[in-house]
Amino acid sequence: MELQGHRGARGVLPENSIPSFKSAIQTGADSLELDIGMSRDKQIIIAHDTTLNPDIVRQKGQWVTERLPIRSLTLRPQHRKVLKYSASASLLRKL
Repeated sequence: MELQGHRGARGVLPENSIPSFKSAIQTGADSLELDIGMSRDKQIIIAHDTTLNPDIVRQKGQWVTERLPIRSLTLRPQHRKVLKYSASASLLRKL
């Protein structure tokens, strides 16, 4: 039987994060499952959704209000649009 860390240690730490992947490995996961996308400037991004999910994504402490496509954002230092967002299942807004 194989123990898989689905998006890392989802439910314990923010999914698809380095701490979550490390925790899954430390607790015995044999493999890690993650989803990837690509930014406008062709950078690989670990993300489950193809858009920024307003239920779990903040920008400067405020919930985003629209589903921005990840492919429309950039990651390169001269743009850094992706790095302005924070996503975490532990930040789920109460609906």
